[in-house]
Amino acid sequence: MAAVRGALIIVLVGFVVYGLYLRIPEILDGGPVGTLPASVVTAFESHQSGAVVTYRGKNGKTVLGLLELASEVELGQPRPAEGVAQAAANDDEQVLSINGVQAGPGQYWEYAVDGFVQHVHPGKFVTAGNSRITWTLRR
Repeated sequence: MAAVRGALIIVLVGFVVYGLYLRIPEILDGGPVGTLPASVVTAFESHQSGAVVTYRGKNGKTVLGLLELASEVELGQPRPAEGVAQAAANDDEQVLSINGVQAGPGQYWEYAVDGFVQHVHPGKFVTAGNSRITWTLRR
C-alpha cells in the first residue's frame, strides 16, 4: 500500500511540474500566451533624440503587432521635411505616432531589435521571445 501511495505522489508531482513547464511563458510574461501585459512597454523616456519605448519580443509575433497590442499606434505616410518631396502613395505605411507622440516633419520612429536598427517593415519582422525591441523618435 505504501508503494502505491508513493507512486501516486510521484505521478501527481510529475503532472504539476509538467503543467508549470507548459505555463512558463505565461508566468514570465504575466499573462496568457499571445497577449502583452501593459507593463511590458516602458513609459516614454527622455532621450537626446526624442522619445523611447521598449518591450520584449514574443515567438512568432511581429514588431508592429506587439507594439499595437500594448500601445496606441498611428500608421500612415510620413510628413516630409521642408523641401523634400512626398513619398509615393504605394510605399509601406510607417509608424507616425506611438501613444500620442507624433513624428513631426523631418522626424521618424525607428526601431531596433537587440540594439541593431532594422530596415524591414515592422509588420514583417517576426520576433523571438528573448528579443528586446526599442522604438526611438529620431530627427
